[in-house]
Amino acid sequence: MGEVKLKPCPFCGGEAELTMSFDWVAETYNFIVHCENLNCIAFGFGFVAEALFPTSEEAIKAWNEGVCKNNG
Repeated sequence: MGEVKLKPCPFCGGEAELTMSFDWVAETYNFIVHCENLNCIAFGFGFVAEALFPTSEEAIKAWNEGVCKNNG
């Protein structure tokens, strides 16, 4: 199976980035996708704080399907 590509940011058309973070309380890894454009609402982690996913596949699917678009 090939690697799934991230779609461009739905807000600015910029490149998206998949990031892994560690939750020290739950002792689990989470995945999040955000825009790399510093001037975009979807830049950084604050925009999608509720959109942490347990797998990279789920995070990519949510981003590509626009699930996070309605959270802002």
